[in-house]
Amino acid sequence: MKTTIEDKYIIFLVFSGIVGLFTNLPTEYGSYAGTGGWVVIIIDLLLILPPSLAIIWLNKQYDGRIIPDYLDEILGKYLALPINILYFIKFAMLVPSMTRSLLGMVKSSALQTTPIWPLALIFIACGCYAAACEIKYLSYICQLFILIALILSSIVFFTLLSKGRIINLMPFFIKEDIPLYFKESIRNLRFFFGTMVLLVVPLNKKNNKKASIYLLIGLILSTLFYLFIFWGTVSVCGINSTVLFNDAFFIAVRSVEIQKLEILQRLDALAIAAFIFTSLMIVALYIYGAAVVFKYYLGKTKTLKNITLSFSCIIVSIVSFLICIIIPNEFFLVRYLEISYMISWFTSMIIPIILFIIVKIKKKINK
Repeated sequence: MKTTIEDKYIIFLVFSGIVGLFTNLPTEYGSYAGTGGWVVIIIDLLLILPPSLAIIWLNKQYDGRIIPDYLDEILGKYLALPINILYFIKFAMLVPSMTRSLLGMVKSSALQTTPIWPLALIFIACGCYAAACEIKYLSYICQLFILIALILSSIVFFTLLSKGRIINLMPFFIKEDIPLYFKESIRNLRFFFGTMVLLVVPLNKKNNKKASIYLLIGLILSTLFYLFIFWGTVSVCGINSTVLFNDAFFIAVRSVEIQKLEILQRLDALAIAAFIFTSLMIVALYIYGAAVVFKYYLGKTKTLKNITLSFSCIIVSIVSFLICIIIPNEFFLVRYLEISYMISWFTSMIIPIILFIIVKIKKKINK
């Protein structure tokens, strides 16, 4: 049985799993929905709720166990193996992609002459160290880093909104575009797929009675974060400029200054710091997710049955580092992310719902 966490830490784990470096979020949500992109974000929140609640319910049914542990019991070892492999691939894929995206932004902003590999090595090593602390202490680290990121990003968001123009957010809602909003919510739901990290968070009925409530709080907090990114960018840049540039958020941030802060009057330093913290936490969580699945199957072998989580995290981190430095350019990174998003539909939406239905049916049959 694994150590369970307190309910309140679910807020920070959910936020860490969802929010990373999404500088293209305003562009994606505004491309077709225009200034009504905020409605699409709200719809995505509602769409991600059922599978997220299903994950919480499943983890509580199998006290102290996580998906690699109880999947054999639900589906049998032959069906469980490919699904666990799929989860391992998804967890492992996000680590190099998130790292490469963040470092690309850092290089363009401050470290133009620094090679990618030393930055990637430091970043992934930090994520590996946090992941190796196991989920209980990793949740403590998430709490600290996310609170700092929220403080920094709050300064950025409210400054953008104060310097922006409310006219740029109009029209706020178009009734005739409601079908379009729902269509776009399906396309952009990937921004909320990070809730699948809950599958590797052990829970139980006794100690986690309010887990669903804290899950909802975490999702609402993540949604508000996205809303402020969208509104702040559009209010400064306008919707036409927002949809033209994938990094419209940082274009908006760089165009605003706070004279009273003197040396910190440029907001991009605060924004980069906030996104480094959120990206580090999402990388650490996904290293942990890939490592526990990897450790579970290595533990079934005779020679490596005593493998530690730390060793498993190191292996995942080394592979992720190599993939990160091998990705040649932005074009390949986009293709890589598209494959990751396709897998996410199965790992974050379809599989949790199917498992929930199977377990529910089994419980009724046993009664």
